[in-house]
Amino acid sequence: MTDRAAIKATFSDWRPVKTRKVLQLIFEVPLEQTELAMKALGVPQPDQETWCAIALLRPETKPEKPQRHWDQLKPSQQAGIACDDPRFQKWANCPNAEDAAVFVRDVCGVASRAELDVNRDACFVWGKLYADFRQQTGLETEQRS
Repeated sequence: MTDRAAIKATFSDWRPVKTRKVLQLIFEVPLEQTELAMKALGVPQPDQETWCAIALLRPETKPEKPQRHWDQLKPSQQAGIACDDPRFQKWANCPNAEDAAVFVRDVCGVASRAELDVNRDACFVWGKLYADFRQQTGLETEQRS
């Protein structure tokens, strides 16, 4: 046997063995992983038992992205998030995110919100604009993305 402690398989069937009062569980491993399974489990021998553990694997999930503090985001990211926020849209008197983006570009004097990351003057205007929004709407001083 090998140091590998587990193999991944799908539970596909079961059947009772009435003469021995046991239940056989049938698990399937892709054929190309036969060698891996045999190395991990060994080949069944009629004169000895090989006890194994069976565990249900949880569905694989993507790890959550760590949340960053608002101040850690690029100004263009902040502006994108703000423009999607209905509260910001209402404050800017814009009916939707697209109009809010136009509002931000006009106020900051840029053709694209991406310019907020490289244009110091526009970045300063953005910071002032967003601070005004936060102050006038009474939102908390911290926001997470």
